[in-house]
Amino acid sequence: MDKVRATIAAATLLSIAAGPVHAATQAELEANKQVVAEAMKALQHQDVQGVAALLADDYIQHNPNAGQGKAGFVAFFAPLWKNGPTPGHDWVNPPVLVTAEDDIVQMTFKRMTPEPGDPSKTYESFWWDAFRVKDGKLVEHWDPATKPAP
Repeated sequence: MDKVRATIAAATLLSIAAGPVHAATQAELEANKQVVAEAMKALQHQDVQGVAALLADDYIQHNPNAGQGKAGFVAFFAPLWKNGPTPGHDWVNPPVLVTAEDDIVQMTFKRMTPEPGDPSKTYESFWWDAFRVKDGKLVEHWDPATKPAP
């Protein structure tokens, strides 16, 4: 698995260093933002198949907890969301910031997080997800996730 992650990391660095083939037009940026919005809404509704429909088969996942490719996404999330999607298709938690440049779209979300030592209190924290979009499909994902402590 470490060799796979190293290969993916090297390929990602090369693609980032090479830069996009062309600067995205405003229409392309808006289309990319729409694909990411649909995926994030489906995620918020725990709709594994809804998200999977928007993923490229060779989807690159940089979250260390989830597997690679569309199959890896489904294998990770299907057991977590075994009761199926929750009703609705609108935002559960809308993004507070959306940015897009070339083929990358990033969304930032506010989360209320339990206060350590006093779970009856919460504080604001922020989570982000960034995706590379190609031909209307999500081909790569980044977020700040880390592996959980044993």
